[in-house]
Formats: sequence, C-alpha cells, structure tokens
Amino acid sequence: MENTFEALKQVYDYIIVDTPPVSVVTDAAVLCKYVDGALLVVRPGVTTIEGAQLSKKNLEAVNARVLGVVMNGYNVKKAGKKDGYYYSYSYGYSNDDAAGKKSRSKA
Repeated sequence: MENTFEALKQVYDYIIVDTPPVSVVTDAAVLCKYVDGALLVVRPGVTTIEGAQLSKKNLEAVNARVLGVVMNGYNVKKAGKKDGYYYSYSYGYSNDDAAGKKSRSKA
C-alpha cells in the first residue's frame, strides 16, 4: 500500500481516496498513515453530531490530520434562511427635496 501511494505522489499533486465511514470500518484509519490529511464527510439529517464527533475522535486516535468537514447533500432551498448562509445587499438613489440634491443610500 505504501508503495502505491508513493508512486501516485510522484505523478499527482492531489490524491483523493474515498473510504467507507470511519465509524463503521477501519479502512480510513488504516489509510491515514499514508496520507497527508483527512476530510470528514457528513450528511445533514443522516449524520448525527455524536456520530461526527466519534468519527473525528477515531481519526485523531490514529494521528490523522483532520483538515476539515465536507457537508454532502445539503439542500439550500429546503433549509431556508434559518439553517444556511444568507446575504442581502441593496443600493439606491433618492431625491433630497429640501436641498435640491440627489443622495444615495446603502441598505
């Protein structure tokens, strides 16, 4: 396995390996000694907070460098403003009748 990864590193800048869930089987934990880092993939409504925390703990137990989390299957339209990121910006002009000048405002 180590020889395979070393050969791949000579050819590619990034190597992504998809493994079964770390909390179910040990594949991810075994592969961690050959990789530079691990991404934890979670699915809203399926992965529990406790399950994600356990997975992270299992990765750290084998000295894996956890790079971050990928949220897979997140439906922005279904989630709405309360669950997701929301940003709004508007810009407009109005007449200032008293001074005869135009002013602009940001909201």
